[in-house]
Amino acid sequence: MAEDNGNRRSILGEEGSLHRALVGPLIVGTMLLFRTGLPALFDKGHRIDDLIHGDALPFAAGSAFLYLICTLGYWIILRRARTHDPIRTKRIGMAIIAAIVMLLAEAYFVIPDVIKYRLASDLTVRGVPAQAELIRHYARGCGKAACTDAVQYRFTPRGRTHSIEGSVDVLSGRARGTHERIDYVEATGTVPILYDPQAPRRAMFFWKDDVASTATVGGSFAGIIALNVILMIVIIPFALILWRDLAKQRRAVVENADRS
Repeated sequence: MAEDNGNRRSILGEEGSLHRALVGPLIVGTMLLFRTGLPALFDKGHRIDDLIHGDALPFAAGSAFLYLICTLGYWIILRRARTHDPIRTKRIGMAIIAAIVMLLAEAYFVIPDVIKYRLASDLTVRGVPAQAELIRHYARGCGKAACTDAVQYRFTPRGRTHSIEGSVDVLSGRARGTHERIDYVEATGTVPILYDPQAPRRAMFFWKDDVASTATVGGSFAGIIALNVILMIVIIPFALILWRDLAKQRRAVVENADRS
């Protein structure tokens, strides 16, 4: 790192520059892709194209996009602070950035749960059970200590002559080791599914009462609801503090204007 006209320089660019605001998220996204993708590549049955259809790429891209919002927002705040009240600009700007990031993160986690909830609801009404042929078992995505297991299968829907292929999640958040679902699939070479006869590619892994549980609000959104409650408990005090500080600034401006 070197000094140039009083500005700190690095491989990311000058501090507070647009270059740094754009390059930083790209580096973060690449690091996350390798961090989430490489463990899955070494898992049994995984292929390169699973990175595109699995969790690694969407997670890395989503995280990089959220970080991009933060860096671009901060760059805009710094530019605006040069011609406006710096303290007020930074406080309001950071609050707006935080709100945008939270809303986007909420959508990132909630939308897949909504889709899964709708699928489970449809399948509990008109789903048809089937024993599909196992093609392969693989890890759709891996974190630090756990993976999401998925299987690719083949079956012939009732009343049809041609078989179709699909994939379903078997187990989410599996710590490395054995599990009865995985043991069953690998031992029998079959995949129990519940599919929609109107659109046979819409299917879920059919194990005990999992589908019925997912079709309930509590089963699908319990984690999201708990997370939002925790966030609200944390955010509300900060929002009140920010509102109080801004109100004090407005009163001070009015008082100074009256004196002059």
